[in-house]
Amino acid sequence: MRIRKRKTPDWYPARGAERVPWHANFAAMCASEGAAFGLSPAQIAQAEADAEMLREAVAAMSGAIRYSQALAAYKRLMLDGPRNAAAIEPPAPPAGVSPPDGALPGIAARTRWTARYLRTRPGFSMALQERFGIASPEAAPVGRPSVEAFAEAGGDVRLRIGKAGFFALAVDSRRAGGPWELIGVSLRRVFVDERPGVSGAPEVREYRVQGYAGNERVGETSDVASCVTLP
Repeated sequence: MRIRKRKTPDWYPARGAERVPWHANFAAMCASEGAAFGLSPAQIAQAEADAEMLREAVAAMSGAIRYSQALAAYKRLMLDGPRNAAAIEPPAPPAGVSPPDGALPGIAARTRWTARYLRTRPGFSMALQERFGIASPEAAPVGRPSVEAFAEAGGDVRLRIGKAGFFALAVDSRRAGGPWELIGVSLRRVFVDERPGVSGAPEVREYRVQGYAGNERVGETSDVASCVTLP
């Protein structure tokens, strides 16, 4: 017998009707507390637009279902009802969706990104996670990221990154003991440094990573990894 692995409980409601009050609360919390944890006015306004868009969409869907049921009943009566029955009016179609200003696709993905961002902010306690509605086993505090560097033929360096719960990480590098420079932001566990060598000869490169959210560095910086390139 095949045993299915149980999924980790998720803080985000599964059904649209449950998400309407959830998003209303989330938007209200973003408006009252979000700025203190780095949310911009545009991000707060988007959370409010997302809540209103979902409310509109779910209400329109519910109205469409009721209309479909009423229309089926009307059709049955008109087709199979008594031949001497009085005339009846057909059901009125429901109102359509009225998207609010700023409505955009990707509400669920955007909301999950915002939740991950908030949980990386200093002082964003478990009590706040519960008030925002984003507390779950998934919401465990982030740790210290890590990085390993592997030289590849042609001068590229492949980095293996331990994300430690972060959604995105800033990737820094320096050559031959020079200054550190930001060379990219990685959303994945593998990052390839494709910068050409300065002189065409092997060179020492060092790397470090740090959490990155809301255009800011957050959390601890990893230990430094280094390698010698293979031109």
